[in-house]
Amino acid sequence: INIIPYWKKKVDDFPSKNKASANLTLRHNVIAEAEKYVGIPYTWAGKSPETGFDCSGFTSYVLRKFDYIISPSSKDQAKLGVPKALDDCNPGDLIIFRNDKNEVFHVSFITDIQPKVIEVIHSVNGGVKKENLFNNTWWMNKKMEIRSILPSP
Repeated sequence: INIIPYWKKKVDDFPSKNKASANLTLRHNVIAEAEKYVGIPYTWAGKSPETGFDCSGFTSYVLRKFDYIISPSSKDQAKLGVPKALDDCNPGDLIIFRNDKNEVFHVSFITDIQPKVIEVIHSVNGGVKKENLFNNTWWMNKKMEIRSILPSP
C-alpha cells in the first residue's frame, strides 16, 4: 500500500470538503451576481435588466447565468428543489411567500440568515434591492417557505 502523507495530497483527495466548499462558492457567486442588478426597476413580467424584473423573472435570470434554467413563474419556482426549514437555509436559497389564500405571490433570494435577520435580495416595487425582512412587518406577516435549488454546502 502506498500511503501519501496528508500534506502531500492533492485537494481532489478530499472530495467531500472540496465539494462543500465549491457549493458554498457557487452560492456566494449567485448572490454576487444578483447584487449587480440592485436598482434595476421593477417591471411586471420583466425578465431582463434591459426591461426590468419582476420577482421571479429576477431569480430565474440570475440562476440562468449559472446554468440553472428555471421557469420565470413564482408559482413554478415554489415547486422546485428541496424544501428546507428557515433555520437551515443558505445564501442562494429561494424564499417563497404565500398570501392568506395560500397562493404563491413572491419569491426572493436569501442572502443572509442570523438571529433577527432574514436578508433577501429581490425585485419589488422600487426595483431590485436588498432588505432585512425582520425590519418589515408586512413581509414578516406572510407565510414563508424555503426552496433550495442549488447544491447544499
